[in-house]
Amino acid sequence: MGFTVVYPGGIDDLRFAPCYRLLVKRGWDIADLKRVAEPETRCRWLPVWDRREEAEEFAAELRKTSRDSEWSVHELGRDDAVSQGPLGPIEVAVGRQMDGWAFGLKPLSKGVLERRYPGLCRVQGVFIAKWADGDYEWLQGEGACVLDQVARLLTGLSPDQLREFGGYRVYDPVRHQVVRESELAGQCSIGGQCDQSWR
Repeated sequence: MGFTVVYPGGIDDLRFAPCYRLLVKRGWDIADLKRVAEPETRCRWLPVWDRREEAEEFAAELRKTSRDSEWSVHELGRDDAVSQGPLGPIEVAVGRQMDGWAFGLKPLSKGVLERRYPGLCRVQGVFIAKWADGDYEWLQGEGACVLDQVARLLTGLSPDQLREFGGYRVYDPVRHQVVRESELAGQCSIGGQCDQSWR
């Protein structure tokens, strides 16, 4: 089986940062490790330990460094598929402007991406100009396929390579709003008519 370290309700970006830093500090290869989809949300890859004692030690240090006592060890069950690969998904930050949206990779994702595929990430940002009512309705509806292209431009990855990371998540850090998210179940289940752009 195996063990992972979890947080009640799922691990958001803010809580994942100290976990990421601790893994790097301890010498884990975040671009190629034993991993499992987060048991509660299935929206993020988490590292897997073979022994409970090792996971408990990591959780104890994480509680100390993050000053948050809610971290705990979760024993994996039969339905928890363990795989080998990079931490993910790729996190894309988005900001709404009057005439469109600005996109860029979040630092943790950029770090994993550069370790997995050195030199591949060459675009710092992408701007999509579009006069639209509301904030993200167009990107969540008929314009959703645009986000596939934005993720590919920012990362330099093919659709298959993006799937290695568990797809991508577009997030507005100012409004604390997820614009688009994919599941980690070994594929990018993006939904709707946009699925065709991944094939």
